[in-house]
Amino acid sequence: MDTQALLKQYLNGERDFHGKDLRGVKLEAQELSGIDFRGANLSGANLGGSNLSGTLFYDATLSGADLSRADLSGSDCRLANLTGANLIQANLDGVNLSGAILADAKLSQTELCRICWSTDNPGRAVLTRADFSGATFCGENLSGLDFSYANLKDADFSRANLSQSNLSGADLSFAKLHRAVLNGANLTNADLRRADLSGANLGGACLVGTDLSAANLSDVDLYGVDLHRAKCWGTVMPEGDRDFP
Repeated sequence: MDTQALLKQYLNGERDFHGKDLRGVKLEAQELSGIDFRGANLSGANLGGSNLSGTLFYDATLSGADLSRADLSGSDCRLANLTGANLIQANLDGVNLSGAILADAKLSQTELCRICWSTDNPGRAVLTRADFSGATFCGENLSGLDFSYANLKDADFSRANLSQSNLSGADLSFAKLHRAVLNGANLTNADLRRADLSGANLGGACLVGTDLSAANLSDVDLYGVDLHRAKCWGTVMPEGDRDFP
């Protein structure tokens, strides 16, 4: 289906485009809220600056697509659903993902800076089990987000705010968390092998059962951090905590 045919049908009230071959369509700066793109192939499509709030992208292919500055926000009654979507190498610069569902989505090697992730209303993005391996989140505000069981291997969270976030069961091996804010974060059973946590704020974080083998915790204040059953073989501990556990 080409661009003009899709826009004409949308303006005539059609919303169901699931499973369509829409590779390379040019839909920048369009009003497309509530559209159904489930399972559609939108690889290389241009959706930059479009209103896609409440859109269904379940299992859609968006690899290499331009979603810069697009609105993919959602609310309790109208969620932008990207569950299982392929967003590898997509352009997400400045996109609004507040309240969006990205469970099981594939975003490996993606630049994820300058994104609006959450507000008090409409809510917080759901990122459980998503693949963010090698992604970049430097300096981003990710407080309170649910990254449980996500693949965050080798991701860069340097200086990011992850306070109160749920990272339980997440793969953070080799991740860069230098000077990241993790106060109150849930890291239960997370994999932090060889992660760089130097200078991170872990105040009140839960690291029960966390694997910190060969991780770098230099210049980290561990006061009040729950490290019960944590694995610390070869971990670089802060001064004064060399013998823990």
